[in-house]
Amino acid sequence: MTDSPAPLIAGDVLTLPELRHLRRVSGLRGAGLVLHAWAVIIGAMGLYVAWPSAVTLVLAIALIGARQLGLAVLMHEGTHWRLASRPG
Repeated sequence: MTDSPAPLIAGDVLTLPELRHLRRVSGLRGAGLVLHAWAVIIGAMGLYVAWPSAVTLVLAIALIGARQLGLAVLMHEGTHWRLASRPG
């Protein structure tokens, strides 16, 4: 019987400076991501209002659904303080 390999961890693949770089939090980038998601949602609604058809409806639904998922992911990251730095 063979032993199973040890689980791979981030330190096995990345150096400490690389890990620190990936862990940086930027409030400006976080705000930009939220604004981008809402801009795409508003743009998709505007697209359908300007050119109402079955094709633009399907496209708008797909775009809005994708950005709703993106907002849910950003909300999750926000609960872990990965979207903006902690106050104070």
